[in-house]
Amino acid sequence: MAKNKNLNDMLFLDIYLSSLSADDYIKIKHKLVPNATRFPLLNWGLLQNDISVKARNSNADLNKLQELATKFQWNANIESIVNQKYDAIVVSDSNQIIYWVNDGFTNMTGYTSEFAIGRTPKFLQGSNTSVAARKNIREHIIAGEIVTESIINYRKNKEEYHCRVQVIPIRNRQKEVTHFIAFEKEIA
Repeated sequence: MAKNKNLNDMLFLDIYLSSLSADDYIKIKHKLVPNATRFPLLNWGLLQNDISVKARNSNADLNKLQELATKFQWNANIESIVNQKYDAIVVSDSNQIIYWVNDGFTNMTGYTSEFAIGRTPKFLQGSNTSVAARKNIREHIIAGEIVTESIINYRKNKEEYHCRVQVIPIRNRQKEVTHFIAFEKEIA
């Protein structure tokens, strides 16, 4: 990035910020100033092809993710990752075994956290889940890349729902992918 580049004009600022270490983020945080002559926002996000303002998500979710970041020594700025509207959050380890889900996950799927923890997200899939979507997600996970995909999943009562899933690989200080955070938003 050019030294004199205005961060507020940067496309996909949220993705850039999520790639920074905590120390690097602190070094540039002062440059993140809203531009009152244009939009008084730090972040715009794209969701379902509509522009939406940075989500006002649960502080409990953010606190839990920050707790996990400390516990597992993630090299990620959690506040910059939690930057979109979501219904559910799923944290899994590098083998895609679910470690934690938020309350929104239970509200959206009907499955309790106790049921989900220790399983892979595959239990949410069914006969109408796209093989191509699953393959795309799997390929990006294997490559350690962020992926956003629309997929049909199934609630506990066997009802289909369509959701947009964004899976973000989380690295430790040694740059190894140790976890994945999936943000899920039910779409029509």
